[in-house]
Amino acid sequence: KENALLICNHRSDIDWLIGWVLAQRTGCLGSTVAMMKKEVKYLPVIGWSMWFAEFLFLERNWEKDEAALKSGFKQLEHKPVPFWVALFVEGTRFTHAKLLAAQEFAISRGMPVPKNVLIPRTKVTTTSIIRI
Repeated sequence: KENALLICNHRSDIDWLIGWVLAQRTGCLGSTVAMMKKEVKYLPVIGWSMWFAEFLFLERNWEKDEAALKSGFKQLEHKPVPFWVALFVEGTRFTHAKLLAAQEFAISRGMPVPKNVLIPRTKVTTTSIIRI
C-alpha cells in the first residue's frame, strides 16, 4: 500500500527471481521495477520487456546516472499505484574474484573488510532512499 525500496545483494543468478516471487505474492508485481545496467535493455525479449516496463537503466557513471535516476523517479511519482524499486546495491553478481577486489578496496580505504558480500554502490543507494 506504499512505495518501497527492495534492497538485495546479487549472490546468484536467481536473486531477481526471488524478488519477483515476493512481489507477486504481495500483489505488487505489476508495479515493481528494478535498476539494471544499461546494456541489459538491449537483450532480446527480456531486456526489451524491462525497457517497456520502465525499469531504471544505469551506466555506472555518476554524472549520467544521477540524471537518469532523477528522471526515472519523477516518472514513478506519477504512477497511480504504489511501486517497488529493486536495487542490487553491490552493482554486480558476486564472484570470488570480485570479492577479492572488494576486500582490497576496503583495505585501501580503511573500511571493514567484507567476507560474504561486495562493497555497495552508495551514491545510487542513497539517492534511491531519498527519492522513495
